[in-house]
Amino acid sequence: MSGTLFSLAATIKRARPELLSAVDTNASPISSTMPEDFVKRNTDVIEGVGVPVTACFMTATNVDPTNWYVKEGTS
Repeated sequence: MSGTLFSLAATIKRARPELLSAVDTNASPISSTMPEDFVKRNTDVIEGVGVPVTACFMTATNVDPTNWYVKEGTS
């Protein structure tokens, strides 16, 4: 089990100890607060691409965006 999974297990045990009673972990639970510099480190602009689009704008349409991409070498 990786360190991340140990932290996840510790977090679950903190909230619902009965779910993972057989799992022993000495890891620290995942912090409930966001690191101060998290927003500064993660930007909304991807170099060479621009601002990524989220699919939430399509939730009120009947359009199925499945396979809306171009594979290299096909037309």
